[in-house]
Amino acid sequence: MTQTSHEKSSAASPATASFKPEARSRVTNGKTLFLDRTDGRSRAARRFRDLLRAFLDKTGGRHADTCRALAAMCMERERLESKMAAGEVIDTDLLLRLASEIRRSQERVGLLEGEPAPELLPHDAPLWMIGERAPAPAPEEAA
Repeated sequence: MTQTSHEKSSAASPATASFKPEARSRVTNGKTLFLDRTDGRSRAARRFRDLLRAFLDKTGGRHADTCRALAAMCMERERLESKMAAGEVIDTDLLLRLASEIRRSQERVGLLEGEPAPELLPHDAPLWMIGERAPAPAPEEAA
């Protein structure tokens, strides 16, 4: 029995061919962070790399895909916050949704384990516990 042209082409198609283990994408091999030839020296690329490295370090290298998405979301949140600080009008709904998804992603990969929830801190907690610096003592108190 002879093969049709469709059967011949599908028999040798890349989808069914076996692949060498080393024939993976540059992203999978760790040669580059991005699919395209993005210059890794830009401010955005450096920030993405720094965030990704920090998240991967904290998770022990696990959850790489979630850490990549988390780094991208953090960058977008930072971009929106920068625009807001410059007095520009931003999509606050998007900012809130990003913040919520960032928190959920951090929980998903274990980045928030062991940190007290803000609502569990007492109202009279020292300022350093909530991320603020205590005011410098007045000159008469220092003596």
